[in-house]
Amino acid sequence: VQILVVAYGPGVRHLLRGESQVAERVASLQAYDIEFVACGTTLDTLGVAPEEALDGVQVVQNGLPEIVERQLMGWVHLR
Repeated sequence: VQILVVAYGPGVRHLLRGESQVAERVASLQAYDIEFVACGTTLDTLGVAPEEALDGVQVVQNGLPEIVERQLMGWVHLR
């Protein structure tokens, strides 16, 4: 089983250095091979550089198309 968390909109702040109140939790989940992805469009809107994402967080161009593309590859979308 592969698990990927895609953060966009207000949720992306949980994956940013200096803003995340759950950074330790994110790191502990990454140790179990859970992946985290941040929406680049949201970061642009907030005026935040992709380098501000927590270690190990991948930044994609846009979060919602990432979800759709994963669904087309057979992934299941849970909210």
